[in-house]
Amino acid sequence: MKLCMRKLHKKWAKANMIVIFINHTISNIANTPFAKKTTTGGGNSIKFLASLRVEFSSGTNLNKQFKGEKQRVGQKSFIKIEKLRGSPLVFNTIECPLLDECGFDSVGSLLNATIKSGMTVEKSGKLYSLDIEGQDPIEFKRAEWAGVVESLGGFESFYDFWIQSCLDSGTMLPWSEV
Repeated sequence: MKLCMRKLHKKWAKANMIVIFINHTISNIANTPFAKKTTTGGGNSIKFLASLRVEFSSGTNLNKQFKGEKQRVGQKSFIKIEKLRGSPLVFNTIECPLLDECGFDSVGSLLNATIKSGMTVEKSGKLYSLDIEGQDPIEFKRAEWAGVVESLGGFESFYDFWIQSCLDSGTMLPWSEV
């Protein structure tokens, strides 16, 4: 596998191709106290040649009360970037909901990101306040967040606005300065 990957890696680079390997983890039989308890079926060659390695793991189920009984609507997922070639950053594990009907909840994750950056403030209980410079604060409930994003120009434009405001305030650094 290692020799094959070395030969193909050069051809992929010349062809300017992106190759994605989806590799599941299996239990490792090595029982040393400091080693990872899991390994991949592809061995170490995929790990060493990868430019980006991401680990997905699932958490608890997300349930919603519907007609007196609990129904599963998704699960909490944990995502960790294990390797990003050429980056000196240390990556933490992020937690995001993976919904059964629509995949990752990008609108809800954007609300959590605006709360962490200080753009949105949780006022009392379930009431939030979005502070945009030059406008009156917008108060809303969590269920109304998708409508607030649409009223501000849609998901993509609000996401770009949030990124730019984080760069301007210094809560986020551009890649060139990292």
